[in-house]
Amino acid sequence: VIKNEDFGLEATPYTDNCYVRYASRGIVFDPATNKIAVEYKANINEYKLPGGGREGNETEEETFHREVFEESGCKVKIVKKLGTILEERSNIDMKQYSAIFVAELVEDTKELHLEQKEADEGMVVKWMDVDEALEAVKKSHDTVKADGYESLYNAHFVLVRDEKIIEAYKESLDE
Repeated sequence: VIKNEDFGLEATPYTDNCYVRYASRGIVFDPATNKIAVEYKANINEYKLPGGGREGNETEEETFHREVFEESGCKVKIVKKLGTILEERSNIDMKQYSAIFVAELVEDTKELHLEQKEADEGMVVKWMDVDEALEAVKKSHDTVKADGYESLYNAHFVLVRDEKIIEAYKESLDE
């Protein structure tokens, strides 16, 4: 669970109209290079992991496959589910549940299918060592800029979430 208190902010009460979002995201690794896919949004100086919101009646796995393909151009095979993260973004009256997966690269088409927001943010995919990816996400806290789509409040939730995902992935490698 990630909540306001993790950022030194006071929690605000949720309303009856609290928006609940379901998403899937996680680690895409290339067994040939031992690197993972990381999205870099050049125009806002942010590194994050691939993933996004569920559409219609998709399963968690279908959402993950679609989002990874759209954002990275990669076709993947899910290896395991790491768990679920709940983001309690009470300042904007939102809760987001993200299913977290680890997937192996099957094919990199190198063709991104970005939403306008992602294109405007200058999103590209970088393949990084796990420690390099973790460091890039952590440094993003100091470099990320608000844009016309999201606030710094939302960005910091994304960054903490993705740090936790990479750390959990690293721990799973030791098992």
